[in-house]
Amino acid sequence: MVTDEIIRFLREYAKKEVDEITEDTRMAAELGIDSLTFVRLVNDAENTFGVTIDDEKLITVRTVGDFVGLLK
Repeated sequence: MVTDEIIRFLREYAKKEVDEITEDTRMAAELGIDSLTFVRLVNDAENTFGVTIDDEKLITVRTVGDFVGLLK
């Protein structure tokens, strides 16, 4: 469920057309998610899931799976 919701967000925020988004998809390189877009994505995810993500952990996020892992 978390993964599906994050993928839905990513489809909205992606700066590139992507046929398939998996947990191995690289957010910046493959989806074109820049830092401002990433902040908006994090805010949406925090509001949707009722969590707060530690800013220090965000710097480790490279893939969709990394981001999903912070929300679980």
